[in-house]
Amino acid sequence: MTTRHILKMKCGITVRATFDDESGQFSPVWTPAPPFSKETLPHLRKEYEPWRNQIFEEWANRTGKKILLISY
Repeated sequence: MTTRHILKMKCGITVRATFDDESGQFSPVWTPAPPFSKETLPHLRKEYEPWRNQIFEEWANRTGKKILLISY
């Protein structure tokens, strides 16, 4: 099963992502597309990372699978 997720951030960036329950593959599409300014990055991370992490956490709870997320 593939799920779709949308995040509209306060900084004006939208992320549309698909998530494949079988493989755990997460595919985000950014509007506008990167690169983003250095000033935008802290605001983006503040909203994006918790949203993304919640999607993976819910998937792990549903499937019993685990994944390691690395942010840099």
